[in-house]
Amino acid sequence: MSRDLLRTEGREELWAIMDFAQPSLLSSKADFKARYEEPIERRGPEGDQAAQGLLAALGNHYLRRTKEEELADQLPNKTHQVFEAPMSPQQFEIYDAVRRWYVATQQGPLPAISGLIMACAHPLAVNPDVLEAVGYSKSFTQETQGAELMEMSAKFAYLREALEHVASAGEKAILFTRFKDLQLLLQRFLTGEFKIHPRIVNGEVAGNSRQSLIDRFNEGKGFGCIIMSTDAAGVGVNVTGANHVFHVTRPWNPAKEMQATDRAYRIGQTRDVTVHLPVVMHPTLNSLDKLLHDLLESKRELATQVIRPSGSLDITWEDLEEGLGTVASHETVESVLPSNLPSFKTPELVLNLLESPVLRERLDRHGVQGNDLKVVLSFALEREGRTTVSQLARCMNRDESRVARMISPLMNVLNRDGYMVLRREEGLLHLNKDLLHQQFA
Repeated sequence: MSRDLLRTEGREELWAIMDFAQPSLLSSKADFKARYEEPIERRGPEGDQAAQGLLAALGNHYLRRTKEEELADQLPNKTHQVFEAPMSPQQFEIYDAVRRWYVATQQGPLPAISGLIMACAHPLAVNPDVLEAVGYSKSFTQETQGAELMEMSAKFAYLREALEHVASAGEKAILFTRFKDLQLLLQRFLTGEFKIHPRIVNGEVAGNSRQSLIDRFNEGKGFGCIIMSTDAAGVGVNVTGANHVFHVTRPWNPAKEMQATDRAYRIGQTRDVTVHLPVVMHPTLNSLDKLLHDLLESKRELATQVIRPSGSLDITWEDLEEGLGTVASHETVESVLPSNLPSFKTPELVLNLLESPVLRERLDRHGVQGNDLKVVLSFALEREGRTTVSQLARCMNRDESRVARMISPLMNVLNRDGYMVLRREEGLLHLNKDLLHQQFA
């Protein structure tokens, strides 16, 4: 019994064929529908169990052929590399700010989930209006370039390191994401870091132009990258010029991800294929990246079962909603900061900033002591941009209420022209090192 027949004709025809070939093997049609077909159409563990039961009932009557088995002598090896990386400090700050904003403003789960998936990929891929709402100007989004793009995102830092190895081997890579803003950000990043200009293949590229772009990529010599939408990576698209596949963001269906990977892993591929799955981790919560990865992995085996409709493998927003947390989530202020408070030294950046005429004028205007500013900036930078009033009070050996009264004038000194260099949120003080340097260096 062929795999194609099961996919094309459906399970009702499967019952009819088996009832003709071996009557009663799958019981009556009504019983087959109740025991297998209806549960399989539904989502969840019940459907998984029914699919496994149907496979067991078919036994030796069902011949399942896979590409890997049938074409073993014509295909190279394929390996998956999962790389889990903690969020960068600024990525953590923006991720949590965006998460709280979406939950507090009740924008709905789908925009929130998409926004957090973007924050996991790169904070600057988040909707600019949302970034502005949580304190980041649109000019900040537009002006960040080169190495700064990498430093803001754990995923981009991984891409930089992994692609260096691809480049040194003279090989090529596909970078998959369906988000157009992220595609453009990836293009900007790769142009700045590797001095190449990768083409973007998505739904806006017409069929003839799309194939022409892919052909030129396949035929090119040496290192190269192409950025593709998962939605544009349908059956028939041949990108065997690449033997590295990066899923920068993940589709919500494992079968769709496997289909995208197979644009490189197919007949004509002569080199081993590596599938890169970078996953960004939140320090206290299950990040949307991690949650989506775990769900995809749990459904990956089911994606190979042809008796199960691919649509039933879709991950839904209900599956991912737990990643949103709540405004008053289970995390605590202290849980995201180091518990020990080692001694620190004044960074050179702070020493240089204290010589800034602009900063000195603002200190005088707001009646803030330069030494107080030096301690706060140095201590916050030592803590990767995050601290609390209580920790500052212990560090400065002062009463906590006195330190708390000092914070507002400090914020007035640092936050000018709409830029939030220092902000206070739910007990945490956030210092944005990049904006600090940009405003006063």
